[in-house]
Amino acid sequence: MNPTSSEYQNVFRRYDSIRAGYNGESNVDRHLSKISPTPQLIVLQDINIQINPQWFIQIDTLIITNRYILILEIKSYRGILHFEEDPYTLIQINDEDSFVRRCPQLQARSYIEGIKEWLNRHGFNLPVYANIVLGFPTAQVRTAPKLIKLIQAEEVPFRIRELNKNYPAVISDENVKLLANLLKASNDPYMAFPLCEYYRLDPNLIRTGVICRKCGSHLQKQSQATWWCNSCLIIVEKASVRAIEDWLILMKTTISNEECRKWLGLKDKYAANYLLKKSKLEAIGNSKARKYQFSSKFSLR
Repeated sequence: MNPTSSEYQNVFRRYDSIRAGYNGESNVDRHLSKISPTPQLIVLQDINIQINPQWFIQIDTLIITNRYILILEIKSYRGILHFEEDPYTLIQINDEDSFVRRCPQLQARSYIEGIKEWLNRHGFNLPVYANIVLGFPTAQVRTAPKLIKLIQAEEVPFRIRELNKNYPAVISDENVKLLANLLKASNDPYMAFPLCEYYRLDPNLIRTGVICRKCGSHLQKQSQATWWCNSCLIIVEKASVRAIEDWLILMKTTISNEECRKWLGLKDKYAANYLLKKSKLEAIGNSKARKYQFSSKFSLR
């Protein structure tokens, strides 16, 4: 995208917020590692479960023990926070700008009710608790939440030890593992691809061609496998393969030979066919209508 466009700035703000959230979750993970893993405690992350046809819950971190289940709703807020009630809202003040946000207390409360319903359906009877967790101490809480307790990331291990002391075991270690496996099997990870659809962007705003990921310049083809960047003065290998992956991430979940030619600026269908066959994509359809998509084993990580 054009870095000076308003659309770019809007996407970058969204990206910056998502990156902050990811960093906050990683910091919570770091503190969670202070709890020694045992058969009585299993940590699941990024759980997206359908409770009924109209109700999905998406939980950052779910801690399963033989005593209770603990939900961690992780937030990376900045500025000054006011948790208001009647109605439940969150007022966030950053650099003298005020924002009204959905109250994470209601999110956490919904997750508690959803997990309780899911547990009951699967024959488990465990108490369910939740905490809102600040991923980093970058916010000043002026009005604290009353419905769901707010804690810092470094408090998480203490919270777990506190619950362990106050509540007895109610299921066996075997059932802890069974419960974790059932939750994993029910997990339906949310996929944001294609990103143009997710961000509601006009696909025409996206630059085509094979682009250098370091400087943003268009690359020049040297061979089937290598490309040259005049700005960085470097040879880039497999740039065309990454560009095809960019299409699948940004534009559509499949790519045809014609779409590949237009996207990469190729002259003929044979060059596109060579690149698509050399990729690790999964082919679907017959030769005339063949398209390619990510295989089930593909991962961005």
